[in-house]
Amino acid sequence: MGLYKPGRLDPFANQQRRERERDAANMEANRPTGTELGQITRKLQEITAELKRQQQQLEEQQKQLASMLATLQSQQNTLNDTVNRLQDAVNNIRSMQSTLQSQQSSLQAQQNTINAQQQSIQSALAGVQSNYGKIKTALNYCYLQFGSISSYVSGYKPMTPPSI
Repeated sequence: MGLYKPGRLDPFANQQRRERERDAANMEANRPTGTELGQITRKLQEITAELKRQQQQLEEQQKQLASMLATLQSQQNTLNDTVNRLQDAVNNIRSMQSTLQSQQSSLQAQQNTINAQQQSIQSALAGVQSNYGKIKTALNYCYLQFGSISSYVSGYKPMTPPSI
């Protein structure tokens, strides 16, 4: 028995060899030239540089956004503090308003008391004035009578009426 050696006449081996040669030729034909490789390299360098520039822009924008966010947070805190102070002021004003209303009610009650006392005093004064008129009339009558008596009684000197 002899070993089989594929030769040039073996169709399977020939087909395999032709496929390998064709694949090698295709690979050689598709391989880029030095000029093409240079162009590709330049293009990749341009793309890389553009990506780096864009990355730097993004990083700068992120820093700006972080700064804006910190500013906004600070403004929000300031606004919250202002709102709290305003709420405290509103509460104080409401308390003062309540106190003022209470004082106003108290003053109104005092004014009503004063008005009632004033009316009472005016009524009493009207009574006194009425009595004064009656007393004055009675005194004048008495002085007239005393004057008449002095004409009947010798040596009697009547008093002069006081000026009222």
